[in-house]
Amino acid sequence: MRAHLLIAAALALATTVSSANALTLVNSDKTSHAVMVTPQGGKTHKLVIKGRHSANYKCARGCELRLGAGKAHYDAKVQKIWIKGGKFVSA
Repeated sequence: MRAHLLIAAALALATTVSSANALTLVNSDKTSHAVMVTPQGGKTHKLVIKGRHSANYKCARGCELRLGAGKAHYDAKVQKIWIKGGKFVSA
């Protein structure tokens, strides 16, 4: 019986730790946007976020985000970024 509780507690801890490092990009515009995400010390990835949808990206040590000509740096403390009017808006 206690083993089940221990396993459940371990799974709950694992999900909270991994979600704490995730950056959520929310596109509140009607149109799709392509966001270039470069994690610190990593390779650049292209995320296409459809209108009124969101995407998650693991950004444990911070990321550089580019949307068109706009560029922004976000640290690991920021967990959610909105796109409004084709620009980044932090929480």
